[in-house]
Amino acid sequence: MRRLPLLALILALGCTGTPEEPEVAVVQTLTLLRGDDGESMGWDLDGVVSDAEDPAGCFIDDQTHPDGSLGIDNSFGALLPSIEATQGAALGPLIQAAVDSGELLLLLELTDQGGGCLDFNVIRGAGAPAIGGHGKILPGQTYDVDPTQPGYVGECAATDNGNVVRLADFRMRLPLQIFDESIDLTMLDGRFEMHRRDDGAYRGIFAGGVATSEIRANMAVIDGIGDDIRSLIDTAMDSRADLLPDANGFCSRISVGFTFEAVSAYLFEE
Repeated sequence: MRRLPLLALILALGCTGTPEEPEVAVVQTLTLLRGDDGESMGWDLDGVVSDAEDPAGCFIDDQTHPDGSLGIDNSFGALLPSIEATQGAALGPLIQAAVDSGELLLLLELTDQGGGCLDFNVIRGAGAPAIGGHGKILPGQTYDVDPTQPGYVGECAATDNGNVVRLADFRMRLPLQIFDESIDLTMLDGRFEMHRRDDGAYRGIFAGGVATSEIRANMAVIDGIGDDIRSLIDTAMDSRADLLPDANGFCSRISVGFTFEAVSAYLFEE
């Protein structure tokens, strides 16, 4: 079965009738969401506008959205300038390299259920994608499903005339291979939003909380990360965790976000 590009669904939502097949896009770029100078894209994930005096936010200052919204949770993104300053700039390229090689091949599938309701799935693909001269995954390719990898299944995502897709309670597990090491991070209690661009491609953002214990365990095994970066991240897990506080204001999750771009794709299934 060949499933059609996501653009066909987005356009059809403003018309009469329902597409016969689910629609698919492939994530082309995946970038950690930055938080510089107290400003960050993202959302208020915990429903609390907190500062350094508030145990409800584990004594972490929330950030401000570029549009002026308060309470934005992206504590890991606020660490990126410090990580990069200690020669940790490889974090971003390592993630993008996993996307380009097919190790982290994320396929976004939408099915129009009628009545403005979209079922949304994240599926792990298999195989190495073709890369264009611009260094990014080319649109219009057909991918196999990797049944051994976890995905995400969401029912009745919110949509704004087909131009925006939004999900709450987003959960994403990201197991991947970086060089000879396997890492596995699970984002919990998150949010997802995707916009259709004028050129038919897509851009989006998702964010949620990752257990600090998972980050510690994964950073410990990646050979491409130096000891100074491990030490910085380990310290940050104690000082920057900002979600899921206990009675003493100790948090066991840190907010993390990603931006992404996606292009049309096809999905092959037996």
